[in-house]
Amino acid sequence: MLFASDAQTISIGDLSSPTAPLSIVDGPLATLADPLTHLLLPRVTPPPACCSTNQVLVELSTSLIIKDYRRFYSTDIHSFRPTYLALDDGSLITPALINDLWNSNLDLLFVAALATLFLRNIVAAVDYLRRGKMKNKTLYYLLLASQALAPASFVPLLVSTFNQNINCTLAMLLSSMVGSVALALLLSGIMGIKTFKCMNDSKIVAGIIAILELGHMAFVIWDAITIRGVRRLTGTCLRASELRFTRISVAIQMSSCCFMTLCFLYTYIKYRKTPGARGRISLRMSMEEPPNETGLGNAVDKGLATNDISHAPARPLALTEPPVSHLDDSRSHAHKSIASSFSRLSKLFSNMVNLRRVMRDELLYCCVVTVVFTSALIVTFTVNVNSGLSITSWIMFTWGLVSTFVIHSCGRVIRRHEREAIIRYTTSKATSNGFLGAPKVDYDKEINPWVTANSPKIADRRVSLLIQTGDFADPFSEGHSLPLNIRPSSQIAPSSSLSLNFPPPLDVADPQVRVVLPSSPLESSYQPSGRS
Repeated sequence: MLFASDAQTISIGDLSSPTAPLSIVDGPLATLADPLTHLLLPRVTPPPACCSTNQVLVELSTSLIIKDYRRFYSTDIHSFRPTYLALDDGSLITPALINDLWNSNLDLLFVAALATLFLRNIVAAVDYLRRGKMKNKTLYYLLLASQALAPASFVPLLVSTFNQNINCTLAMLLSSMVGSVALALLLSGIMGIKTFKCMNDSKIVAGIIAILELGHMAFVIWDAITIRGVRRLTGTCLRASELRFTRISVAIQMSSCCFMTLCFLYTYIKYRKTPGARGRISLRMSMEEPPNETGLGNAVDKGLATNDISHAPARPLALTEPPVSHLDDSRSHAHKSIASSFSRLSKLFSNMVNLRRVMRDELLYCCVVTVVFTSALIVTFTVNVNSGLSITSWIMFTWGLVSTFVIHSCGRVIRRHEREAIIRYTTSKATSNGFLGAPKVDYDKEINPWVTANSPKIADRRVSLLIQTGDFADPFSEGHSLPLNIRPSSQIAPSSSLSLNFPPPLDVADPQVRVVLPSSPLESSYQPSGRS
């Protein structure tokens, strides 16, 4: 080493030559004490008086052994030439350490992001269980279980990053097992049940899905027995065992997703012209909603849920009542006719509103979801671990992707049930308050048959409830709202205290001739009309 201080130059011989001479000379030129060398040293300029010595030159000569060459390098071992990068503090690092540091930070960032996502999903799953009013909540409990397993998968990895005493094999075992089980709950559990319902409760479909899932779990257990974890150069845990069984288990899951995709696609193609069949998957997956107190929606659910999909006729939604030729025979007969018409409309009103626009995509939506799942599993199956994230991180990525789609699908069902409940509530109130033509209604006078005698306070509360829910004009819409054309109380007809514009079950153009059902009850806005 060379130290420069004032006018003196101190020369220390190479560390590899302990017998190298030491000489201290004064003056601008310096030579070694050995007269045989006659080497001239470079001129050393004295440092400025305001600054002190701040640089050190270190010459090293040593030998190192790389115990696991294949783990860190992919080049041929016979042509290996070490390369070291010097840091500002004098440390020497290799490109292998830089690459490992990059992958470790990427894995840590990825795990933290997924942990945040699953925390949000847990909150959403609990909220769905709270908001759901159906009897059977099996799918929602499966959803909550699949999301609640996330902490058991992420915590070992995060703890092992900051605690070097954690066994990496145990951490990788817990993470891989929990992730595989949670992914199985989402794919073979929730999506498998949907496929089973979509195929009309086919036992063959259920058997195939069950066999594929048993094969998947068998290879998951086999992989857990042979798993081995090691420490990275940066201190985090990494899986070091072979991925043969992991890839086989992922391939089985991929086959299961392909099978479910074909089932959804087959059902859609076969029954694409039948609105009842397209809506059946959603109705049956509504998990047997409890009967409504008024009985208006119970008959609809029961009829559509028990009707065989193979016998569902393709019929238009446009409905018209036969002409009423003897309206003047009795007033009660007119009221019964109107009530019967509204009863038939209520069945259609509760579950088939906008069915052609939304429910026709129910099967396609599930089909697209399974296609996305299959693509994610293909990426996981073919990924090269050395080029990016670890195989565990890729499985977690697939887990998070599947969870996001399933959460969205369950959220659609919950919102649809809530809007249907509002519609049924409004319909039941209209029925119980004489909305269908109570005895007080007189067709001999110019009175709107749909006007009720509710108090303004009750009407305002009902309207407020409908406005607060939003999107009620489209019970299947998820982001669009339709403002209500409700007249203020000052503009209400003097013949009654309230004139409702929702729901308008019938538009009585001429009661003596016919009763016409509107094409879309929600899209039509009630206009008062009397008998012409």
